[in-house]
Amino acid sequence: NQWTYGCPVLIEGGVLQYDTVSERNLLTINFMNICDAVLSEVDLTIYASDEAEENILEMEHQYLKLHLEPGAKFWKQCTFANRR
Repeated sequence: NQWTYGCPVLIEGGVLQYDTVSERNLLTINFMNICDAVLSEVDLTIYASDEAEENILEMEHQYLKLHLEPGAKFWKQCTFANRR
């Protein structure tokens, strides 16, 4: 989903890549502040599912000391171990 009701940010896009050297996945997500207020922090929970839609990974990230005006765009990267 790009957006959840009540969420102040919209996911505009993202890229999932695999680093063969570190054997880790790299997720880059592009966000936009869609609320009328300046955001100073963003708490993010990412749920990854397999083909059977079983939850195989849950990651939480907190981005602090932001100053995102309404309409401002930003991107963040997350890394996580590959699960085979």
